[in-house]
Amino acid sequence: AIAAKQNVFHRENKNRPQELSSKRPVSRFREVIQIPKQPSKDPRFDATIGGKQFDKDAFAKRYSFLYNDVIPQERARLKELLKVRLMRCMQLWQVSDMWPRCLVSDVPSR
Repeated sequence: AIAAKQNVFHRENKNRPQELSSKRPVSRFREVIQIPKQPSKDPRFDATIGGKQFDKDAFAKRYSFLYNDVIPQERARLKELLKVRLMRCMQLWQVSDMWPRCLVSDVPSR
């Protein structure tokens, strides 16, 4: 009766988890259910959406604003910026020997 009483573990508080003996053997194998992994779907190449075939005319129509408006404006702005920067560097170079450093110092950081 005394030995049986020693094996009974009680909680000190009702909110604590129950104490278990470390002498109890642990089962070797767990039952794990394997769930098959769903293959990822890329909508660009999914045949159900129509992504396998590239339509050159639809692409040109969809992104025409880039090639007609945005890219030429950006190219002109960058060309003007380069011209201004080179003129400033030429002026500095005539005054001092800062030619290579002035090109690098004005590069805007991202």
